[in-house]
Amino acid sequence: MIPNVIGALASYLLADSGVAARAGTRVYPMELTFTTEGKLAGTDLEMPQDCILLRPAGGSDDRNIHALRVDALCYGETMRSAELVRLDLHAAMRPLDRVKQGTVLLHGATLSSGASAFRDRDTAWPAMVETWLVRFGAEAA
Repeated sequence: MIPNVIGALASYLLADSGVAARAGTRVYPMELTFTTEGKLAGTDLEMPQDCILLRPAGGSDDRNIHALRVDALCYGETMRSAELVRLDLHAAMRPLDRVKQGTVLLHGATLSSGASAFRDRDTAWPAMVETWLVRFGAEAA
């Protein structure tokens, strides 16, 4: 069985006080989720929200370990607020060390690429992205 690393990482970030203070429960694995009214799930607003989207970044790693490159997209109402979300995410990711989330053991994370600012092409929201190499293992059932 392939471990749900993205889901485990989302759970880890949701439990972080810095991330929770700014993004609340708006940490999304794989895609932003919208209601039928076009509002970001978990909110009453259509406008940009402080939130984090985690998705596989692709690429390969030559080391013989279980690792996944993850893009962490940080959104905000302004580019500055997107940067503040990114700083909270960064502060949560750096100390990640052997944390169990469900059946996934997150061994650690290493920054693969620094921050880059952009506007999301689907939502036009201000955003910043960092890519992390997340090392993981699956617990035996």
